[in-house]
Amino acid sequence: MKRTILSIALALCVGCAFAQSNAFAKLADIKGVEYKHYDKQAIQQVAATGKPLTFGSPFDSYIQLGGVQDSAEFLGKMDDVMVFKTTDDKKAASQLKKMGFSFLKNEKYESMIDVRHAGVTIKIGCVEDGDKVKVINYGKDKYGTSLFLVVSGSAELLNSMKRGSVSID
Repeated sequence: MKRTILSIALALCVGCAFAQSNAFAKLADIKGVEYKHYDKQAIQQVAATGKPLTFGSPFDSYIQLGGVQDSAEFLGKMDDVMVFKTTDDKKAASQLKKMGFSFLKNEKYESMIDVRHAGVTIKIGCVEDGDKVKVINYGKDKYGTSLFLVVSGSAELLNSMKRGSVSID
């Protein structure tokens, strides 16, 4: 009986943790949102090349995680990356922002950057949980492209990001 109760309690704990980490994945269900997911194995494969992890193209919204010299070390601190993007769909962009930040209401979200200038909005914040961290990047450009980026990893990841291992063009 004790073993059964312990098994149920463990399953519930794992289920709750899984649901929390996958809450952001629901953003992919918004019509008009493009979604890309990179798990630890995919990130490690990129790290092995020594190149940064990039999203988008130089011709539209472009994000680069990692620099030329520190990519492998920086990417090694990541467990999971989720990228959500909208283009020319104001309704989807509004839903993406509203729903994405609603997942953070019950978290200890710390805003690090909040910039609005010349039609561009950039918000960067984090949620720390012991030795793990989620870094949330939200950006909207003057052309209507919105981007919501969720990077999960070790607490050391946050320090690396503060040192400038992320660029958004």
